[in-house]
Amino acid sequence: MKKRNLLLVALICPMFLFSSCDDTIASGDSTSGDVAEVTVSDEDTSEISTIDSHAEMEEKLNLHYEINASKVSITGLVDTTVTSVTIPTMIEGCPVTEIDTKAFCDCSNLTSITIPEGVTKLGYEAFEKCSSLVSINLPSTLTSIGKYCFYKCSKLESITIPEKITVINEYTFQGCSSLASVTLPDGLITIDDDSFNKCTSLTEVTIPANVETIGGFAFNGCTNLSKITLPEGLKSLEKMALSGCSSLETIVLPESVSSFGNGLFQSCTALKEISLPAAATEISGQMFNGCTALTTVTIPNTVTVIETEAFSMCSSLASIFIPNSVAFIGSDAFAGCQTDIFYDGSALSWATVSAYAAMEDAPNVTAYTFSEEEPTEEGNYWHYVDDVPTPW
Repeated sequence: MKKRNLLLVALICPMFLFSSCDDTIASGDSTSGDVAEVTVSDEDTSEISTIDSHAEMEEKLNLHYEINASKVSITGLVDTTVTSVTIPTMIEGCPVTEIDTKAFCDCSNLTSITIPEGVTKLGYEAFEKCSSLVSINLPSTLTSIGKYCFYKCSKLESITIPEKITVINEYTFQGCSSLASVTLPDGLITIDDDSFNKCTSLTEVTIPANVETIGGFAFNGCTNLSKITLPEGLKSLEKMALSGCSSLETIVLPESVSSFGNGLFQSCTALKEISLPAAATEISGQMFNGCTALTTVTIPNTVTVIETEAFSMCSSLASIFIPNSVAFIGSDAFAGCQTDIFYDGSALSWATVSAYAAMEDAPNVTAYTFSEEEPTEEGNYWHYVDDVPTPW
């Protein structure tokens, strides 16, 4: 009887060494020797699942992982010195669906990684500071890319965002200084704050037709960005979204854009001309601050406010036409300019509009008010000559 009991225990105990796809399994602590590259096929993982414990499988895959509700989440590398990783589609008979938070964060030797079809989520900071990562293939099944996912991946050269992604989250590609090519999906709706901040190798970007919002600092400091194509339907360009884009010479703003954040084009030192859309009602504070090459600005008669320092330090802006719809001009709006202002209203109206503009601090700015007939009163007046505003 004792022998039979012992035999029964011997048969049952090994069952506890193996995991089931229905169990939740946390990654164990383990290390391995030096590994240059790890590639494991689905056939390999199928065999491992029948002969190895969870920890032994992690060693062979060089991947920490968890299984929850019959789905696998990759949580990290066993040996973080590897240069290349291919993640299998299945582990222990369960599909890999997620790369977890910080899974590959600070893996500074990693140059390439292949993520299989079936993965739907890349977690927060999943590849942050993978400073040697040159390329990565994102699966078509991907629906979510977490904040800071590729933050400061300074050698990442190109990226194609899958079609199911609707939001580029905050800081996703900030500091990817080698990123020269970005392909955005047609279904994209929002480009969030700081998403491409300081991507200094970007030269051209086409924003898809369904994007409605470009967040604050989204392309700030993209110093080589010379062309950005914005779609009709875009509603909002947030604070400093394009500031410091010092190679941007011209941009077409869609008629649909009605909201412009403070400092939107600040220090765009190559920007020469711009026409504001009819939906605009306000020129925001510091919107063109430091645009030293700006010579031509077209303001529609829907604009009612020109905020503080809107055109400050626009040293090449020789003249500007301000419609009589403008009811307020903020302080230092033209500080540091050498500009003739042609206001399409009376001298009395101008006195009210510019009451807070601190024009005395802009000694090289002259404001002219409209007079159809040659004026007899003292002051600065203008009229049209061949449809061109001209001082009397």
